[in-house]
Amino acid sequence: MVTRQAYHRVFLATMDRFESLFKGKIVADKDKFITACASEYRTHGVPNFFHLVDKHQGELFDSLKAHYRMVIPAFGALSLSQVKSRQFKATAEDALFEDLANRWVHTEGLKRSKLIADTSEADVLAAISSGIEDGLGTAEIADDIQKVTGLSDWRAESIARTETHAAANYASVESVRQAEDRLGVRMLKEWLPTLDGRTRPAHAEMEGSDPIPMEDKFLVDGEEMDRPGDPAGSAENVISCRCVLGFSEEKE
Repeated sequence: MVTRQAYHRVFLATMDRFESLFKGKIVADKDKFITACASEYRTHGVPNFFHLVDKHQGELFDSLKAHYRMVIPAFGALSLSQVKSRQFKATAEDALFEDLANRWVHTEGLKRSKLIADTSEADVLAAISSGIEDGLGTAEIADDIQKVTGLSDWRAESIARTETHAAANYASVESVRQAEDRLGVRMLKEWLPTLDGRTRPAHAEMEGSDPIPMEDKFLVDGEEMDRPGDPAGSAENVISCRCVLGFSEEKE
C-alpha cells in the first residue's frame, strides 16, 4: 500500500499527463468547428450553424468518451492501491472499470459535450455580432470568425483539468465502494486539497479534516459533495479543482 503523500503525488502527476493529452484534442475539435463556421458564413452570409454545432458536439462526445475510457481505469486502479485487503483479480478489475466508464459516459458525456459545444457556438455568434456592429461585410466577418480558432491556454487547461479531475475522482470513489461491497471491508474517504497559491480557500480548509464513511458527504463552502469534482457541486467548487480523495480502512 502506498503512503498518503505518495498517493497524492502520483494522482496529480497522472492527472497532468492525461490533461496534457486532452488539452490538444479539445483545441483541435474547436478549431475544426470554427473553420467550418467561417466557411459557412462566407458562403451564405447567415449564422445558420445548427448542423455544424450538432457535428461539433458529436466529435466532442467521441473525444470525451475516449478520454474517460483511459482516465477511469488508471485512477480506479490507483485508488484500489489504498485498500489493504485488496483481492480483486485482474479480470474483475477490468470488468469493473469498463462498467464505470460506460456509466460515466452515459450520465456525463452528452451533457458535458453540449456545454463545450454551446460555448464554441457562443464565441462564433459573438464574432458575428461584433462584426455587424462595426459595419463589416460578409467576407470580413468570416475572417473574424476564423480568428476565434485556438482556445486560450487558460481555457483549454481549465476544460482538460475539469474533465480529467471529475472522471478521476468518480473512478476513485466508485472503485473503492465496489471494494467495500466485494471484499467486506469498511473504508473511509478523506478530502486532500492540493495546497498552493491557486487553491480555493474553502478547499484549503479541508486540510486535516477527519476521514468520513464512504456514503457520507463532505461539507465544502456550504455545499454537500460526495467527492472533489462532484457534478452536484457548483462551478465555483468544481472548475479547475485539483483536490484528491484519499482512502483508508476503518479501524475495528
